[in-house]
Amino acid sequence: MKTYSSLPNFRLDRSIDLLKHLDPSIQDFHELIQYLHQLNYRRISDRENLENIFIEQCATCSTKHALIKTVVDAHRSFDIQLIIAIYKMDQFNTPGIGDILTKNRIKYLPEAHCYLKYQNKRYDFTFPDSDIQSLSTDILQETSILPDQIGAFKIAHHQAFLEEWIQTHDIDYDLDELWSIRESCILALSNS
Repeated sequence: MKTYSSLPNFRLDRSIDLLKHLDPSIQDFHELIQYLHQLNYRRISDRENLENIFIEQCATCSTKHALIKTVVDAHRSFDIQLIIAIYKMDQFNTPGIGDILTKNRIKYLPEAHCYLKYQNKRYDFTFPDSDIQSLSTDILQETSILPDQIGAFKIAHHQAFLEEWIQTHDIDYDLDELWSIRESCILALSNS
């Protein structure tokens, strides 16, 4: 069973400006999720402009889920939350980053991840094989945000968490060094 099948479905209102670049064959919400779920993991040129997802044919966890939340809200269909979670990103729950963590002598790195919550159930459409349940024991913090908070707010929230983590866990790296290691991990995920 597809994970989105437990979400309500509705016909898309093609007059919504955000959807003007969406393939016209995509007619309902579940089809939109299928489309987003299969997109390549890569940052769009301007995360403030979610239309770029359709133009550039790529997205990250933040932009995919912010777009879904925006579409649901525009249709006033049902109440869904956009969540930013900080989780223990390691080689087991995030395949493809193990070499980077090992090279930097880090067991895990607190990473910000966006997904959705509906009726207290988590939904993650980042990768076709995403399994949010596999992260559930590694989640350190969850915060509900608005779609326009996936930019500067998300970065500031994540960096504040890292600053505290550095202090409370006696980490040998400063924030800039950790952020650089994190960016290497994101690049590895984009290239995989």
